[in-house]
Amino acid sequence: MTEPEPPEPGNEARLEAVLESVSDAFYALDTSWRYVVFNRAAEEYFGVPRKALLGKVIWDVFPQGLGTPFEGHCRAAMGGGASASFETSSRMRPDRVVELRIVPMRGGGVAITLTDITERKTAD
Repeated sequence: MTEPEPPEPGNEARLEAVLESVSDAFYALDTSWRYVVFNRAAEEYFGVPRKALLGKVIWDVFPQGLGTPFEGHCRAAMGGGASASFETSSRMRPDRVVELRIVPMRGGGVAITLTDITERKTAD
């Protein structure tokens, strides 16, 4: 059995640059539900620096998410590979409406993208 090839130099830096440039909040959780990625837009939306979250379990940091459709979709993505996209009122900022996209990551864990759609919903 041959060992997998190491990633090309610079790929990780390019991915980080992309995640930092997007306007949507993005974070990723490993298979133990720990934050492993938390981009600048997520820091701004949640008002929390990534250093305060990386390595922590989401359900310890965000217990208000337990028992909600968000938790159900996260568990379905983690356990069964099911992706989900839905709109909901923000639990962190109740005056805001967000679109959440939850997808399984290759190799385990889940990636979550949050887009604040309050203005669009208000205009509709």
